[in-house]
Amino acid sequence: MEDIKLAFSNKKWIHDSEMNLTGKKLLIALAVFISLQVVIGFIIGLINVRFPINLNPLVLNIAMNLLMILIIPLVYKRRAFVADFFKSGSFSSDNIQSGIFYGLVCILANIIVGALLFFIYSRLGVEPTEQQAVQMISELGGSDMILIFIGIVLAAPIAEEFFFRGVIQRTFAINISMRNAIIVNSLIFALIHQDWFYFPQIFILSVILSISYNRTGNIITPVIAHILSNSLFMITLIL
Repeated sequence: MEDIKLAFSNKKWIHDSEMNLTGKKLLIALAVFISLQVVIGFIIGLINVRFPINLNPLVLNIAMNLLMILIIPLVYKRRAFVADFFKSGSFSSDNIQSGIFYGLVCILANIIVGALLFFIYSRLGVEPTEQQAVQMISELGGSDMILIFIGIVLAAPIAEEFFFRGVIQRTFAINISMRNAIIVNSLIFALIHQDWFYFPQIFILSVILSISYNRTGNIITPVIAHILSNSLFMITLIL
C-alpha cells in the first residue's frame, strides 16, 4: 500500500533514467509522430486511389504501433533507450507479479466502470457507439484472427506503454510530479483513443497502468497489465 501511495504522490520520478526526458524532446517526439502519421496517411491515400487495394485496417494499426516505438530511439539516444527499456532484471518476479496484479485490477475496473457507464447511458436514453476496436473487428467478420491478436493483444499494449508511459508520463514525472504525470498522461491517452462514450473507462485504465509504472519503474509491469486487460477484451468479443 505504501508503494502505491508513493506512486501517486507529489514526488518526482524516483527511479533511474538514462534518457534526456525534457519537455523539448517530448514535443519533438510528438511532432515527429504526428508528421509521420500524416505522411503515411497521404501515401496510403495515393495507393488506394491508384491501385484497387483494400488495406486491412489492422495492418495499418500494427504499422502505426511499430512507428510509435521506433520514434523513441530516433528522437532520444539509442543507448539510453536500450538502457531504460531493456535493463537487467526487467523480467524479475516482482515486475511480472505486479504486472499480473495490475492487469487483474484493470479488468475489474473495466467491468465496474463499464457497467456503471451502461447504467448511466441507459438512464439518459443515450445509445453509445461501439468502441473503435470492436468496430474494426466487426468489419473483419472474425477473419484474420492472427492479425487481430497481434494488433490488439500485443502490438497496441507494447507500443502504447513504451510511448505513453515510458516517454510521456515519465517526462512529466521527472519535471513535475508523479501524480500530475499520471493525470496529464491519462488525459492524453484517453483523448488519443477518441472513444468519447468510453472516455472515463479509458482514463481510469490509464491511471491504473500509470500507477503500476510509477511503482516499479519498469515498463514490463504496465505492458503485462495492458496485455492481460486487452486479452480479456478479445476473449469477450470472440465469445
